[in-house]
Amino acid sequence: MNLRKWKPNSIELSQNWEENLSSLIDSLKNVKNTKRSVLRISSKLFDPIGYIAAFTIRIKILLQEIWEGGFDWDEELGKNLRTKWKKWCKEVHSLVDLSIPRYYFKTYETNEEFNEYQIVIFCDASERAYGAIAYIRYKGNSDFHVNFVSSKARVAPLKKLSLPRMELLATLIGARLLETLRKVFKITNNYILFSDSTVALSWIRGYAKQWKPFFSNRVHEIQDLTNPQNWRFVKGEQNPADIVSRGCSPEELMKNSRFWHGPHWLTLSEENWPKNERLSQETTNEERRVKYISINYSSEFQNEEPILDINDFSSISKIFRITAWIRRFINNLKLKKEDRIKTPLSAEEIEEAEEIWIKKVQAEKFGIEINCLEENKNLPKDSKIRDLNPFLNEKGILRISGRLQQSTLSYHEKHPILIPAKNRFTELLVKDAHEKMLHSGVADTLIQVREKYTGYQKEGK
Repeated sequence: MNLRKWKPNSIELSQNWEENLSSLIDSLKNVKNTKRSVLRISSKLFDPIGYIAAFTIRIKILLQEIWEGGFDWDEELGKNLRTKWKKWCKEVHSLVDLSIPRYYFKTYETNEEFNEYQIVIFCDASERAYGAIAYIRYKGNSDFHVNFVSSKARVAPLKKLSLPRMELLATLIGARLLETLRKVFKITNNYILFSDSTVALSWIRGYAKQWKPFFSNRVHEIQDLTNPQNWRFVKGEQNPADIVSRGCSPEELMKNSRFWHGPHWLTLSEENWPKNERLSQETTNEERRVKYISINYSSEFQNEEPILDINDFSSISKIFRITAWIRRFINNLKLKKEDRIKTPLSAEEIEEAEEIWIKKVQAEKFGIEINCLEENKNLPKDSKIRDLNPFLNEKGILRISGRLQQSTLSYHEKHPILIPAKNRFTELLVKDAHEKMLHSGVADTLIQVREKYTGYQKEGK
């Protein structure tokens, strides 16, 4: 494979770069400490290859901090931001001394033959930014050569993300960068990607559809662009992408050989590289599989995510029937095939489904009172339903008592079920009663509802 026969050029920086840098330095003479000035100056740095990405990422992070601070375009920056801004402006002048060779292969100067061309990419993330660095690695007559090709850096989203998520974003940048370089160098399969996050590597080597959408979509794209087996672990202190994700000054960048040529062991044969550490099989709550369905029938399941959203329905009876079918399905899974129930729903099953929803609604609105009653404690003095003498029946449903308990009315009328007045469940109950009363007036509808329920509404609401 004849990759390049580039003629070495003694010009270290292109004329366009020098003109751009000169224009930037001139614009710093009368710079102001405002958001408008920061944006204007930062936009003058044109670095598509990413030679100074580790330096430019600092001004991008600063601009984000200014934006988060809520400053107007021409408002004077705060002391801390102003100090960072002035320091960055002073460091721009050091870019004049930056020297970047414009060739990778020295075939013109020597008779050395090169082969085993390979793309190597490192990815890393910090709390404020993430990015990737790419190198071209090739073998000479006796040893390997490694040269910087390109780097990409991105500022972290304004919405706070966990570090594992940031690391995954960094690997995605690396995969996209690889796709571009493979077309440029005509390299199909000879590539390696590194990350210092075992969590991100475990996602990439896993089954994409088992994760949450955030992880699934990005892992799927990474797996389309790269072979998961070509991803490897590297220790953080050996990862040159750490420089891109954290930023540095031009002086530090020029002196950092790890940024321009990667870790020293890249010049060795692969059998002499550091051994891969075993990927952790432990996962945090954020990485666990989430394609599950859960339902809970106790007074505590307001903390679970039910499989039915009451806002998606316009009929309370339909909700009860669907809940009853789901409950029967779950119960049938526990039985042998010949013992499973296959008959139409019974009135008892629908009533049990209704009780599930009643307890859910009550737990959401009267959770503190229910906990006190379950522990045989007095209700808080500030409880709004304390004067209603609430109690829990044998099924754990919250009911109220009063002077009607000595009457000849039915149990439901003497001890109605307490539900909140302003609630989707209550709205559907009233609608159902209104339809049963053939759309008669308000008084008839309320009589129908109050045969079993009573609503509670806070004062002033």
